[in-house]
Amino acid sequence: MEYVLGRAGVVFQWDDTVTSVSYLSREVDIDGKTYRFRKINPEIWVGMEGVEQRGNVAMATPEKAFLDIVYLSAGNCYFDNLRPLSIKKINELLPFFNSPTLNERVREMFNKCKYYIHNYMASTKDYADFILEQLSGLDEITARKMMGEYILYFRDKIIGGVYDNRFLVKPTKSAQEKMPDASLELPYEGAKPMLLVDNVENRDFLKELVLAMYEELPESNKKRK
Repeated sequence: MEYVLGRAGVVFQWDDTVTSVSYLSREVDIDGKTYRFRKINPEIWVGMEGVEQRGNVAMATPEKAFLDIVYLSAGNCYFDNLRPLSIKKINELLPFFNSPTLNERVREMFNKCKYYIHNYMASTKDYADFILEQLSGLDEITARKMMGEYILYFRDKIIGGVYDNRFLVKPTKSAQEKMPDASLELPYEGAKPMLLVDNVENRDFLKELVLAMYEELPESNKKRK
């Protein structure tokens, strides 16, 4: 769960322990890596809701991981940045927990960070580096830091950027076709909406996305001159 939230930019520091929900609680070490299993009430198992299949691994979405941690810790937890989470997705998952207490804890957490939600926080270099690494299969990917955020270029065209630890891309026709369920979000106040890329773990998908977008992107100001 912590791994998922770390990659999503919700927590900025996490260890490499793999935490999963299970029918019992235990911790095992295999080849120097710790696997932690946390018991969860069988009544709130939600099947594959909030779970994505990535190859041979079933992995929680950031929203599901967030709710699991809040539920299991009885609210005694801390998150650096709730901005990457989709409130819509959280609201869709909350009824499966059937817990008024959890609903209240989540509401309080988002109320406390309301200032940060509406006054965007700068992105961390670690998250920007992670996105660049995920895009490293493409030649000529570059980044330019501006006011705490990172504008991303592919062959001198702006594809989007890392804003408040979110990977956002321009809403081209190809991008919308490849991500029909992606939410439109503001990179910063006063800017035009961009598409939120959720599937940042899939390098092949990211490569296909950028290549599909390229021809639809406008030329840079430098080339126009």
